[in-house]
Amino acid sequence: MLSLGIYQRNMWHKSWRTNPHKNCEIIDRISRNATLVAIVRKYLGAEPILWLTRLRWTFPPSDHPVNLRPPLDRKLGQYGNAFHYDAHDFNALTAFVYLTDVNLDSGPHMIIPGSHKNKSLQDLAHIVIKDDVAQRIFRNKIKVILGNKGLVFLEDISCYHKQAVCNKKPRLMLSVDYVLRRSVPPESVTFQDG
Repeated sequence: MLSLGIYQRNMWHKSWRTNPHKNCEIIDRISRNATLVAIVRKYLGAEPILWLTRLRWTFPPSDHPVNLRPPLDRKLGQYGNAFHYDAHDFNALTAFVYLTDVNLDSGPHMIIPGSHKNKSLQDLAHIVIKDDVAQRIFRNKIKVILGNKGLVFLEDISCYHKQAVCNKKPRLMLSVDYVLRRSVPPESVTFQDG
C-alpha cells in the first residue's frame, strides 16, 4: 500500500510523491486506463509513453507563529503559484485527478486554454509570467478548474497554467505525464504491448 506520509493540515507545504504508480495498484490502473490512454494516443497522434506520475499535497498557510511561507526573494514560479508552462517533450499531455474536493479555497488548478499555440520566441523565453501580465495578455481566457474528488482533466502543459493559492482546505492531486520521445526513466511503462 502507498504511504502518503504524515502531514500537518495547517502547514503551508507541498510534498511530492514521485511515480506512485510503481507502488500503488490503484494509481497504476488509473495511469493505464484504456479510455484515458486512447484519448492521450489520439491527442499525441502516436503511442504514448507513461513518463511520470506524481501525488501532490498542498496545504493552506499555517496559523502557527512560525512563518512557513517562502521568502519573498524566491524566484517567481518556484512553488507553482505563478503562471508557467512545462516542456516535458516536444509533445506531451498530462492527466490530472483531484483526490480531494477542490474549490476556490483549496488551491484549484488554473489554465489559459490555447496559450500553447503559436508561441513567439519572446514567449518561449518566458516560461513564467506574472499574474498581471497574464491578465493583460489573456484577459478573460483564464479558467479555474473546480471539482469534486475524482474529477479527471487533461492538459497540454505547454499551455500556461498554475495552482491558485491554497487558502483554507488542503488539496491532493495526482498527475500522470505522457510523452512521445523523452527517455523513459528506468522501470517506466509503455503501452505498446497491451
